[in-house]
Amino acid sequence: MKHGNAVVILVLLMLAVGCAQKQQVKVTFLSDPPGGTLYEQDGRLWGPCPKVLWYDLNAEAIEAGYLNAKGLTVRWPTGPEKKSDKLIRITINRTDRRVVFVQPKDEPKALADVAGSQENKAPDEKQTELQEMKKLQSAETERIKKTLALSSKKPAVVDEPLVGPVGRILTLSEQQLILLDWHRSNRRGARVEGKRPVGGPGVEFAIYFPSNSPGSCSLSFVSTGAGGRGSLVGTDVRGYDVFALKLTLVSVNGRSDPALKQKLMAGAVFGPTAEGRLTGYEPVTLSLAASEKTVTAKTPVAADEIYEIGFHIHVLNHDDWDPSGSRVVLRVEPAEAGEAGSFNATE
Repeated sequence: MKHGNAVVILVLLMLAVGCAQKQQVKVTFLSDPPGGTLYEQDGRLWGPCPKVLWYDLNAEAIEAGYLNAKGLTVRWPTGPEKKSDKLIRITINRTDRRVVFVQPKDEPKALADVAGSQENKAPDEKQTELQEMKKLQSAETERIKKTLALSSKKPAVVDEPLVGPVGRILTLSEQQLILLDWHRSNRRGARVEGKRPVGGPGVEFAIYFPSNSPGSCSLSFVSTGAGGRGSLVGTDVRGYDVFALKLTLVSVNGRSDPALKQKLMAGAVFGPTAEGRLTGYEPVTLSLAASEKTVTAKTPVAADEIYEIGFHIHVLNHDDWDPSGSRVVLRVEPAEAGEAGSFNATE
């Protein structure tokens, strides 16, 4: 398989047991070059890469050692797109899995599992292909940074949680949270139905998930260079090490009962990242249980200026959510010990 003509799958895959004792596999979808957006092949939006999806495993898949997931497509802002086959074979071997969609340069080829597509290659050929991929990814990372006129201040560890002490913390004031105004449009996707200051300071966002299907219950609400007013874009954030927000799940469908089992994954969105992606976040879990009701989400600041900033949420354990739709109220507040950035924008 020649690099550049095919979707390359870098192995790795993990089994997880959900709250309902379900076994799941976690797959992270990435684009090469960065900046691609993941879609179902019928055009429904999943979201920007890297995108993590969880797939439920049934007894048949576990016995077979693999499952066949629906095919997907990655599109880049410049126009190209890469489609997989109608089904993507996901091998189950108790490790994380990463699927990289490579932007086609010639005729696209079908998606193949690295376990099958490379098993007949000589070790030297495999190593050469991996080295070429790393060189291309490095070159594209630098190109995106230059295009955005942004530079990395520190190396980053991909897909690792933020640990250890942090330096200066960037956060958003109540007034700046009100300036968040954009999410990727999707007719059947999640949306913000309202926002209101609650003092303290903080802002409550009323968010609607039209169903519990994957394409309908994920939302990044931000100020960005990709759309909306972009009120907070371009702010100088040199000197900050982390962007953080305090997040509280207030209610699900009007109820605040700690016994409710619905859970959300959330994060403080910041971009660009040190790897050259337009945005990124470190996930935390939210629920109405006392231990998870209020959390502080933190994401490394790895650029001199902001391209995108805000928050992200998506549902966990889809079967726990109402297929006919759900409404949640999320309170977002400045992080404790954080400093509101020097934004000049006004509403």
